[in-house]
Amino acid sequence: MSSSTCIFGGNLNFDHACQEWQIFKDRFVQFCIANDITEENDAAGLKRRALLLTALVDETYRVVKDLASPTLLDNVEYKALVALLDLHLEPKRCSFAESIKTPGA
Repeated sequence: MSSSTCIFGGNLNFDHACQEWQIFKDRFVQFCIANDITEENDAAGLKRRALLLTALVDETYRVVKDLASPTLLDNVEYKALVALLDLHLEPKRCSFAESIKTPGA
């Protein structure tokens, strides 16, 4: 994606207090595809990290910053950043509750 290319997909925003992380993450991947930001042309993940961080509302940014501490977010790789968010924002499953669910329930 060259600097003169316009960005497709509008601006994305993510607020962990009222949005579902998995849905946003899926939309973010589609946003990157639409804007031709791929593993091949962003191998270091710098663009994807920058886009992801700028999509976070202030409070969510603070949460991510705290999760990464003492490492500065500029030094956290894109994949590691997504992993931090996955670990913190994905709903925790109770293995006991899952094991007693009946099929079709």
